[in-house]
Formats: sequence, C-alpha cells, structure tokens
Amino acid sequence: MKPDWKDAPKWAKWRATDGGGMSYWHEVEPEWDEMNQEWRSEGMVTTSHDADESLEPRP
Repeated sequence: MKPDWKDAPKWAKWRATDGGGMSYWHEVEPEWDEMNQEWRSEGMVTTSHDADESLEPRP
C-alpha cells in the first residue's frame, strides 16, 4: 500500500513505488534509468517494474 501524501516529509515532491510495492519519497523529480530499470535521484535508487505508473508528483 502506498503511503498517503499527508504523511510525506515536507521536502518530498515526488513518490516512486518499486516492483515490490515499497514507496520512496524524492525531493527532485527522479530520472528513469532504462538500462537498469530503476528511478535515480541524488543518490537514491528506486527499482520499479512499471515506470510509467509508479512516479507521482505531490498533489
């Protein structure tokens, strides 16, 4: 289950969910690394099986 945006840290502007259902907060929009099939932003890596649907901006 994805965490609710009301529980997000104040700095979080993006949420990406990995293939196992774990969600990660990102301050800047992560970039999709097609070769490695993962989201990358400022040292954070989030693996995903469905890149198009796992990245969400803060509402």
